[in-house]
Amino acid sequence: MSDRVVDPSRPTIGSAAKLGDAGAAALAEARRAMGLVGEEIAGFRRRALQAEARIRELEEQVRGLEARAEAAEQRPQGEEMVSLREAELAQDNARLRARLDAGTQRITVLLERMRFIREQGSPAE
Repeated sequence: MSDRVVDPSRPTIGSAAKLGDAGAAALAEARRAMGLVGEEIAGFRRRALQAEARIRELEEQVRGLEARAEAAEQRPQGEEMVSLREAELAQDNARLRARLDAGTQRITVLLERMRFIREQGSPAE
């Protein structure tokens, strides 16, 4: 047997027939209201889950923005950035001058070879 105590004043599902037409209508109305409440609760749950997902998405975006902001703070600013750029340009300039000098030397060697070949190929006067 069940240890559950049943309140005789509370209608049960099987007692709808005992209540008569008015009681049955009230019970049907209560069931309909409970169904509507259940649907409304389900809607609230869906909206809460969507809101939680949106919050997680926004938190990820905030973390990404914070990381970008922190990285931007680490980058040199203003005069420091200009001096770094000047140093980079000076290195590039030195590298390009070395290439230019090497190219000039190679061209000089080629011109000397061409001059020698011309002198060897022309009849002595």
